[in-house]
Amino acid sequence: MSQFYFYLWALYVVAGIGLLYLSWRLFRYINVPEVVVALVALVAALLFTPAKLVAEQTDLTPALMLVLFDGLTLGWSGAWGGLKYILLVYAGLLLLFVPVCIIRNKVVAKRSSVESGEE
Repeated sequence: MSQFYFYLWALYVVAGIGLLYLSWRLFRYINVPEVVVALVALVAALLFTPAKLVAEQTDLTPALMLVLFDGLTLGWSGAWGGLKYILLVYAGLLLLFVPVCIIRNKVVAKRSSVESGEE
């Protein structure tokens, strides 16, 4: 792999982090924190999931680009190849964040009951 390949991925990651930050700024006004976490996780999965363009090569491409280009040229059957990777990463991110949200809700409920004097 050439050094240019790594520079391109570094540039893509910096741009992706910027887009992830902007999506968080956009979604943070939603009053349900679990929905905000799910939407930001979806953006992260869309931006940062890699996939192989050609099975024999070691180079990776962003799966979102693979879905878009294969979807335009080959239709739904072509888009499914990259979409399955994105869905797997998104499901994994949700499995990581759901317990955190449940624990946080229990702590907030317990704290609010203690502050109001209900024990």
